[in-house]
Amino acid sequence: MAPEMMNGNVYDEKVDVFSFGIILCEIIGRVSADPDFLPRRSDFGLNEALFVDKFCKPNACPEPFYRVAFLACQLDPDTSDGDMAREFSPAPDVLGPFTAHSAR
Repeated sequence: MAPEMMNGNVYDEKVDVFSFGIILCEIIGRVSADPDFLPRRSDFGLNEALFVDKFCKPNACPEPFYRVAFLACQLDPDTSDGDMAREFSPAPDVLGPFTAHSAR
């Protein structure tokens, strides 16, 4: 659940961006979104440093993949979707590692 929902604030479809990020983190870490397994901060945000340390060992996950997850998990919904749009604007650069893996 997005932080703005948990805090009882007004929200819109941007909460889906946060949920998308959490789902990506669940896939990368192969864990549930439960804070006992997925490292979170006290403000409900993702603890990115701990996540990388636990789940993104060298060659375990392409960096662009977890960068997209981190962008989506930003607490400010106006920032997260804007940053996502900027990240995907040079799509070939971001998607390059994925196409290399899928060609196998």
